[in-house]
Amino acid sequence: AAFNSNAHYPQSFIDAYLDLITQHGADMTEAVGIGWTPLCFAAVHGSPQVADHLCRKLPADQVNRRDNQGQTPLAKAAEELDHNIQRLQHPNTPEADKERHRAKIDNLKLTIHSLLRAGADISSTPTDTEEDRH
Repeated sequence: AAFNSNAHYPQSFIDAYLDLITQHGADMTEAVGIGWTPLCFAAVHGSPQVADHLCRKLPADQVNRRDNQGQTPLAKAAEELDHNIQRLQHPNTPEADKERHRAKIDNLKLTIHSLLRAGADISSTPTDTEEDRH
């Protein structure tokens, strides 16, 4: 629920909620599926409040922890940001979808800001080669 809140809850609520579930046994470093941790889920879903909370609470090595595909939360958030920007700029994207992409873009930017502020390594984010751009 907290990961998909899209900024509908105040930071104080997110903090209290995540502290509560952590106190009751939730492991904020546990990786599931393809190696995604809660921070990775927050990054992909563009959940700045969850990312901010986790970045304040997690050990520093968790901010740059790679999933099974070798990607960090910052790389996943940047990839998702790029996808949403491309969809927003595509001429066939309906206006209603563009509004959704704009909101997602704003949240992804805030999430990326939280990750960088917490020490996420920007060099861990892949960049396109000239060949990839065409």
